[in-house]
Amino acid sequence: MSARRFAPAPAIAVATDRDGRPRGLRWRGRWERVAAIEAVWEVTAGWLEDAGATRRCYRLRTHAGLLCVVHREPGGGRWHLESILD
Repeated sequence: MSARRFAPAPAIAVATDRDGRPRGLRWRGRWERVAAIEAVWEVTAGWLEDAGATRRCYRLRTHAGLLCVVHREPGGGRWHLESILD
C-alpha cells in the first residue's frame, strides 16, 4: 500500500455522527459517505500548536472505495486530509 501524503494537510468538510466520528467527507467536489472506519489513533506531540494537545486520526474507507487518513485539529477545530492510500 502506498500513501500520497499532503503537506500541509488541506482543510476539508467532514460530517460527523453524535460521537464526533466521521460519517462523510467532501473530496474533489462531491460528498463521499464513510463505509468503514478502519483505524483510529491519537497523536500527542509538543509540535502541535498547543503543546501537549492531542489530535485523533481516522483511516476511512468510503462507499466509492476511497481510502484516506483524516484528522481534526485539537479542541474540535477543522478537519484535514492527511493522506490518500492506494
